[in-house]
Amino acid sequence: MLVDPPNRGKSGGGRTCRWCQSALSGGTSYLPYEDGSNSHAYIVCPSCKQENIRYGFGEDD
Repeated sequence: MLVDPPNRGKSGGGRTCRWCQSALSGGTSYLPYEDGSNSHAYIVCPSCKQENIRYGFGEDD
């Protein structure tokens, strides 16, 4: 399992899924390029399994 090092585990930061509106807490976080092909950070919703992009996190300036 890949995790967001600053959070040391699964975290949603109090956010909700844009697809099903469930809490993202408990979802797995991925950093940009952590899974090999993602150019953005995202959290996988633990309820519907959809990727929720974390805008402004880890992008190059």
